[in-house]
Amino acid sequence: MRAARLVGSAALLLVPALVGAQEKHPFSDSWFWGAKGGATFFKTEIASTTAPLIGVDWLITRSKVGLHVGLDQSYFEAVSTVADAPTRGVVRRVDIRDLRRFTLSSVTFPYVWRESVRPYAGLGMAFNFVPRAGPQGDQFASPEARDTVLARINDVKARVSLLGTVGVQANWRRFAPFIQAQVMPTQGRGEFLINGDRLTYVIEGGLRINAARAVERMR
Repeated sequence: MRAARLVGSAALLLVPALVGAQEKHPFSDSWFWGAKGGATFFKTEIASTTAPLIGVDWLITRSKVGLHVGLDQSYFEAVSTVADAPTRGVVRRVDIRDLRRFTLSSVTFPYVWRESVRPYAGLGMAFNFVPRAGPQGDQFASPEARDTVLARINDVKARVSLLGTVGVQANWRRFAPFIQAQVMPTQGRGEFLINGDRLTYVIEGGLRINAARAVERMR
């Protein structure tokens, strides 16, 4: 998988520079705030698209598990399709622009290497939303047919998908650079505007900062 290969290559570059540093700020029971950038890879029934992405995330940790929350936007202009009206079997091309996501995942950190490098995996949900979408052309069989197409577009601008995540985070003092890959199913004409392939892939990298303790230890 292309996403997994990219994560693996980046991890090999990230780890050697950080393995010698002892953790001076605790990982367990912490709240990390982060900023990230990356790319989203997807298909519609018309073409493939690679879109730049920026966003923020939060990671709340215990010792080996955590809760990850993300908010991001991918920037692109692409073409999708919906069923046209009133003729069955005919599609109408739709101009789409950008993708916004809210993600929520439970993650696990199975082991720590050199007291600072932690691979992780997670499973959760992604709420996906295409903020701008409109039909190509202004020729419709009737005003009712136009209204039907617009309603169909509006119905498939958003979708909730399962989300899988794999990544690695390296802690150095308060700072935690990370890289991760995510995958989510998005296929299905008539269900979502990103409808051409079974899976959408996201590659992200960024920096988290240990901002606060998630819980107060008992004295």
